[in-house]
Parts: sequence; C-alpha cells; structure tokens
Amino acid sequence: MKLFSRHTGWGIALLFFSAAMLWVLTTPNPREAGRFYQNVMAMSNAAFQEAIIFAHMKYHLSPEKNAKKLDLVQIDGKWLDYNDEGFPVGIEHDENSVQLPISRRDCRDLWHTLLAPMRPYLVPDEYASLKVSARQGKCVFTSVLYTEQRIIYDPESGKVSLQVL
Repeated sequence: MKLFSRHTGWGIALLFFSAAMLWVLTTPNPREAGRFYQNVMAMSNAAFQEAIIFAHMKYHLSPEKNAKKLDLVQIDGKWLDYNDEGFPVGIEHDENSVQLPISRRDCRDLWHTLLAPMRPYLVPDEYASLKVSARQGKCVFTSVLYTEQRIIYDPESGKVSLQVL
C-alpha cells in the first residue's frame, strides 16, 4: 500500500526547502551584525571628531579666547569650557577644575552637548550602546555589545580615534 503519491512527496520536500530558506534569510548572522555595529561606531567616531573640530574652530573664532576659557562658546544651549590648547573639556568647570584631568562626567557632558540630538546613547540609558569612562586624561566610549570597539578622545591633542582590539 502506498502512503504518499509522488506529488505529495515533492510537496513535502518543497515545504522543507521553503522552511529552510526562510530560516536562513531571517536568522541574523552574528558577523554581519558585528560589521554593521562597527560601521555605526565608525560613523559615531567621525561625527564626534567633526564636532570636536567644529568646537575647536569656534574657540579660535571667539574674540575672547585669550582672556576666557570657561563658558566661551554656546552649543545647543550649553556653554563649553576649553583647555589651554583650545579643545573642549566639558561644560561645568570653574577656574581651578578646568586644569584637572577630564572626568567621566565631563566626557558624558561633551558627548551629549556636541552630538545632540544625533548620538548613540550612553549607559545608564535604556537603549545605551556605549559606556563612558575617563582614563589617563582621555574620554573612552566603549561599546556595550562589542567591548573591543571604543572611541577615544584626547583633549590635549583634540584627536578622536576608533580603536578595535
């Protein structure tokens, strides 16, 4: 006795093939996700670098740059503070604290001020993609998902770099 006809067998084979193709097409590839995320980090790095350059140029265009380092340039309603080299170091300094190494709060304030409203979120935000820290006088923005990827800002030189370990 024959359980399946030839057409039924081909129908089942086609069903399994379709299910397999659907699974392959809808299952995310971790390598692709990593490459996509690296591209997002590269774009964030470029945007932050451009914002630092913009703030540095605003510093040099300010007529008060030689007499004043605090609250010198206003961006997005916040006043930037600058170091002696003319690079932004935060938004909430006094005459003494502007000479101290950059802090985690300074890094967070710079990120929010310079990249608002188009910025990846920082921890502790619910949709955060970056953690912020201050190490050896530099701001370090480390990826939450791929901890080997980080954006580093050096306020002494104004350099912003993307580091992938």
